[in-house]
Amino acid sequence: MRFPLSHAALGCASVTLLAGAALAAPQAQLTRTQGILGGSVDFDLSGANSGQFFFLMPSFQTGPLPLALIDPVDTRLLGIGLDLQSVWTFGVIDPLGNASTNYLLPPDPALQGLELFTQAITLPGTTTLVDDVTNRTAFALSAPGNATLTVGDLPAALSGHTATTLPDGRVLLAGGGGVDSFGATVPGNLLYLFDPQDQGFTTSSAVMSTERAAHTATLLGDGRVLLLGGSDAAAAPLASGEIYDPVTNTLSPIANMPTPRLLHTATLLNDGRVFVAGGASGFDLADPLAGLNNVLNSTIVYNPVANNWSAGPNFPNPRGGHRATKLNDGRVLLTGGLEVTQVIFIGAVPSITADCRIYNPANNSMSGAASFSGARALHAQVTLPDGRVFVAGGGTIDFLSLGISTLNSARVYDPGSNTWANVTSLAQPRAYAEAFAVAGNRVCVAGGLAAVDAATSSGVPANLVETSAITFGGWSTAPMVMPRVIPAIASIEDGLRLSITGAPYDSVSGGTLLDFSAETFLP
Repeated sequence: MRFPLSHAALGCASVTLLAGAALAAPQAQLTRTQGILGGSVDFDLSGANSGQFFFLMPSFQTGPLPLALIDPVDTRLLGIGLDLQSVWTFGVIDPLGNASTNYLLPPDPALQGLELFTQAITLPGTTTLVDDVTNRTAFALSAPGNATLTVGDLPAALSGHTATTLPDGRVLLAGGGGVDSFGATVPGNLLYLFDPQDQGFTTSSAVMSTERAAHTATLLGDGRVLLLGGSDAAAAPLASGEIYDPVTNTLSPIANMPTPRLLHTATLLNDGRVFVAGGASGFDLADPLAGLNNVLNSTIVYNPVANNWSAGPNFPNPRGGHRATKLNDGRVLLTGGLEVTQVIFIGAVPSITADCRIYNPANNSMSGAASFSGARALHAQVTLPDGRVFVAGGGTIDFLSLGISTLNSARVYDPGSNTWANVTSLAQPRAYAEAFAVAGNRVCVAGGLAAVDAATSSGVPANLVETSAITFGGWSTAPMVMPRVIPAIASIEDGLRLSITGAPYDSVSGGTLLDFSAETFLP
């Protein structure tokens, strides 16, 4: 049966066979990769019966398209339309049950943001003409340097949550919640999953044992995720933690930390343990200076196999709001943050520090590293593909006025020579930002606040996403679809895109909008 409708937006398709493992009980699955305007979009079909035929069917429409059009006894529906029938691909499944198809995507700006839906069928079946109907992939077309809204919306508005990329490519969004009339995050206990294959969100049936925000989420070596500390719905700091298993979609409690913590860091070590450093055992936005005595100098190490904690070395002074990343040799670099010094007759004296430390898990020790120029806290930090560490942005605080100044300066640490180098500054100052090593030996900085209100730990979002080669000759900038208040960001599709989730900013009220949208960015 031939359908007369066609569309010239997609280029010619090519079909190749893939090697892979055959499934005992075939259930055809469709997987998309790439999808950049001016490049190609690739589709892999797996789990089908060898020797079968397949049709791969892209569309800008969502159907429903009844299979009864070609087989009156088949009551199933496809989630695509007929608009691109002229570029549907026909092929043969290889002996291992797999096939691959790709389409060239023209560099046409008019296609930016259009949603492409794709599904495949295999045939013949035993009782119907069509055998398997695959899952439907969906994504918004984009050119490099652009943000697009995701196909699906979040089930709820989120703030103060974490985003962790799982081994299967999905993103776990944990905790957080809405924002109250004072701008503070109201913690939640729900988990959501974002699937880049259809750019949709689902609510997990697993529910955390307590509401949680300002916590950490650490991907463990076995693919599970450690959710640790933070504060609950009563703003009380938490010593508890839980582990989410994406295979079974379940949560399991772990042994409590010796002390509650928020504003800490939690870094996976090469041996599978997790190094937890600093933070605070309590924090009151209404009187932040009174909480200085709650800032911690201790570090602890969690063993997920034994489910126990052991003591690590102490910082010279209590520290929170610092950053930590694992070096290629397995050590951990800890940088900057808010440091508290006890002075006789005065008490706790806070300062923003440029001090850096290195934790060595081999002998459970901490030693000094070279300090960077320009003290900072709440900055972005990431280990680069060549082993150096990139640091950018952050903030400094006037502790008399509680005024926070955001920074745009950037630094790179070379662990081989224990030296810092100044590199090209960001275009937009920001604190609370995140940095990612992305495809093409580049680094991307996104999110954060360009201006910070210390009374609410909120402020005016930084709306630009900035990208540079790791030679740092300069930054290219592009706006997000919507400015978002401290969004949670994750690298997806092997560094090809970023997923960005969080409540959009309301420029009128200075708060957040009741908006469930999310977006992706293509560096």
